[in-house]
Amino acid sequence: MRNTIKKVISIFIMLVLLLSAPAANAATSVSVSTSTVNPGNTITIWGTTDAAQYVAVRITDSYGNIVYFGGARADGSGNYSTQYTIPSDMSAGDLLVTAGSGSDIANTNITIVIPSPTPPMAINPQTGEGKTTTPVSLFISCIVSALFIVMFLVYVSRKKKINSHTK
Repeated sequence: MRNTIKKVISIFIMLVLLLSAPAANAATSVSVSTSTVNPGNTITIWGTTDAAQYVAVRITDSYGNIVYFGGARADGSGNYSTQYTIPSDMSAGDLLVTAGSGSDIANTNITIVIPSPTPPMAINPQTGEGKTTTPVSLFISCIVSALFIVMFLVYVSRKKKINSHTK
């Protein structure tokens, strides 16, 4: 009987230990809505981790400076999500997005790109429609206009000379 009690107690202790052991950690993942973004735009950061786990989200620049630190709590399925707006004055470069809890972390990258400026618009006064012009076409237009003005002035001065000689 004593052996039976020992076996029951041993089984009971093993069950308690097995049931109280923490569940295996799900590996944390992180993704971003776009890997290339302009200053002023908002990105969504999402991923998976253990259910109902809090996840720290950190974004650092190429010098290791923290540009964002926030967090999110995973739902019952382990999905989390948060958003970050890139500051409008941020320079072009790469950012590292790190998400996780403790030593269970994941990384991904974002590249900040500065959009090229839009060329000026030339408006047609008759139709009101706009046409994109480039600095080169604007320069050529100025040169052609200047040549016409010079030719007109030469023509007028020669005409005056001819008229003064005939009198």
